[in-house]
Amino acid sequence: MDQPSLDQPSAAASRNQAIAALNALLRCEIAALERYETVLARGRSGIGWCGWWIVADCRASHDLRVHSLIARIDALGGLPADSGPLADGDLASPAATTARSARLRAVRELGADEDHVLSTYEDALFRLDPESRQLVERELLPEQRSTCHAVHHHASAW
Repeated sequence: MDQPSLDQPSAAASRNQAIAALNALLRCEIAALERYETVLARGRSGIGWCGWWIVADCRASHDLRVHSLIARIDALGGLPADSGPLADGDLASPAATTARSARLRAVRELGADEDHVLSTYEDALFRLDPESRQLVERELLPEQRSTCHAVHHHASAW
């Protein structure tokens, strides 16, 4: 009869910690995806065609990260979060006043949201198992940095 390894409890705890960290990232990505969908639903009013396409590209990037995170959580045997508030609260809700102020508010909120998601990725790195950390460092974090840069760089043009 095989005796359980002394590492099994710590491996399970490490796996559970990684799943929790990945689910926190997933909730951030889902919230960001919802924010972009809200902005895209307004149409190109206030941000123009160029801005609309940038927002659409950023939304697509978040969508790919959602699917990558779900696949990794599944691979670890965890249950992916389907939605829910972020650890620090929900992302700011969009409000419409004048077209210009609504546009500026939406751009500021997208930038703040992207900064929050980036910070969450960076904070989660040390709570991940090696394979999850590799996924985040090589694929998801560079994509998030790119999305964050795109929003901040192009925001002045909107």
